[in-house]
Amino acid sequence: IPKYLFENAYSELLPFVKLADFAFINQETLIAPSFPPSTYPRFCSPKEMGDFVLDSGFNMISIANNHMLDKGEAGLRDSLNYWSGQDKAVVSGAFFDEEDMNTIRVIEKNGIKLGFLAFASSLNGLTLPVQSSLQIAYASDEAQLEKMIKDARAQSDLVVVSAHWGEEYETKPNKRQTDMAQKLADWGADIIIGTHPHVLQTIEELRASDG
Repeated sequence: IPKYLFENAYSELLPFVKLADFAFINQETLIAPSFPPSTYPRFCSPKEMGDFVLDSGFNMISIANNHMLDKGEAGLRDSLNYWSGQDKAVVSGAFFDEEDMNTIRVIEKNGIKLGFLAFASSLNGLTLPVQSSLQIAYASDEAQLEKMIKDARAQSDLVVVSAHWGEEYETKPNKRQTDMAQKLADWGADIIIGTHPHVLQTIEELRASDG
């Protein structure tokens, strides 16, 4: 039986995670226990990877990224089954159905309620079958994102949005990102976490339309 060890890759980060009430991670590879682990270009990580993320203290997990359909609909459903079977974290980005997508993820610590949602701008050209009940939060579906953010705003003290967007290895956000970020802020997002470029991009403060 293989034993997977992930501590070394995270060793510099984990002391900060342990201290945090809220700790976000973009889990870019599928955790799909029914599938064997695989590497580029169609990633799949073992169950032990997900267990490690949860045990390390990450409690806000985005699964919205360009690799979420690397194992097709069955892989994404398997991943959703894994994440839904635990209670240590809130997970967003893909959903069992429309009702699940419209159920806002809220996590509470020390009397502070944090609403969380995640979306992706690209799926590497992959799509769900037309008849699938699964739902994915797409950057292009602005009406759905606006609804989710406004619902989160009504249910929580702070709204955190994970946006998987931009261009790989670019150190500055493009116009599509900055335009979208302003919309997210206007709809009620307090913190926008960008993922995907593989390098650090700028940190900016935005003023929402309500001031």
